[in-house]
Amino acid sequence: DGTLVRGRQALPGAGAFLDSLDGRFVIVSNNAEHTPPELSRGLKRLGLSVASHRIVLAGTTALDDIASRRSRARILMLASKSLMIRARDLGLVPVEARPDVVFLGRDRHFSYEKLMRAANAVRDGAELVAANPDLVHPGDDGAVIPETGALLAALLACTGPVPHRIVGKPEPALFEAGLAL
Repeated sequence: DGTLVRGRQALPGAGAFLDSLDGRFVIVSNNAEHTPPELSRGLKRLGLSVASHRIVLAGTTALDDIASRRSRARILMLASKSLMIRARDLGLVPVEARPDVVFLGRDRHFSYEKLMRAANAVRDGAELVAANPDLVHPGDDGAVIPETGALLAALLACTGPVPHRIVGKPEPALFEAGLAL
């Protein structure tokens, strides 16, 4: 989506480019906050028509992966409300204590308390899955917008080096999901 949009505007020629592809494309994004229908609606407001089934996002792809590998897993969600709903829809069970999995997405309400809960859960053996390794993305007027990778760095600073799974560019899982379409 970053090749079509900058900030809150479609890039010049983005609409014509998508039209020229006649539906033969997939948008693959490290977005770890929204669902494909939400992003589709946002793009439409900018004049870009992209069906939600043509959008592959790091956050939803990571949750799909967890659900396929660990049906009914107890999951500590550090993520947006949209992704929490998606987790429930996939049969995952959001919990605050003793999770099987700690999921880290873009959480605009990330806090010391959440960091403490997640770090202790991972240290106690919960699987750590992060969507989007990016530390930041550019905001309006060059402002820095923290991304999921920054939250992951904070979590790993508390846990030390632990095995974890990242779903997002440049890791292959997100590209594989896009190629499957």
